[in-house]
Amino acid sequence: MLRPAYTIIPILLLLIFSTHSSLAHTVDSVGEYRLEIGWIDEPVFSMETNGIELLISRLVPCAGIHSIECASQQEFKDGIAGLEDEIKIQLTSHESQIILPLVSDHDIPGKYYAFVVPTIAGYYQANLLGNINGTILSISMHPPKVNERAYIEFPEPAGYADSRELAKLNEEINSL
Repeated sequence: MLRPAYTIIPILLLLIFSTHSSLAHTVDSVGEYRLEIGWIDEPVFSMETNGIELLISRLVPCAGIHSIECASQQEFKDGIAGLEDEIKIQLTSHESQIILPLVSDHDIPGKYYAFVVPTIAGYYQANLLGNINGTILSISMHPPKVNERAYIEFPEPAGYADSRELAKLNEEINSL
C-alpha cells in the first residue's frame, strides 16, 4: 500500500537534513594529517552564535592518489588530541579578520571548536595556523556559505533608526 505524500515528505526531509552537516564539511591534508572543517550548526545563518568545527586525524596513505582526494575518501577517526594551544584559526570575510582560539571537545579527541557569530552572509575563509606535532600548519580552508538571516525571520523585525528612537518609544510607553 502506498503512503500519501504528506507522510513521506517529512521522513525524506529528516533524512536529508540529518546528513547535511557531515556532507558540508571541507576536507584537506597537511603532511600526514587529515583536516576537516565546517560550521558547528548547519545550515548557518548570519547573526547567530555558531563556530568552526575542526577535526584532525592521521591521514592513511592512499597509493597513487593525490593527498586531498585521499583525505576526502577517509572518515574522521582516532583524532589527534592536545592541539588547542598549538593551532589558531584566522577567520576572514571581505576585509575583516579575527583570530579564534580553539577549544577541544571533551568527549572526542581531535575535535575542536572556535566559536564566533558570523555577522554577514557570504563566504568565509579559515586560515589554520600553528603546528601539529612538529608539522607546520599554514593552510586556507573554506567552510560552507553563511546564509542571510532575513530568509528565516518571521515576522519581519521592526527596524529602528537608532537607540534614541527606541528610548523615545520606551518613554512614551512608560508615560501611558
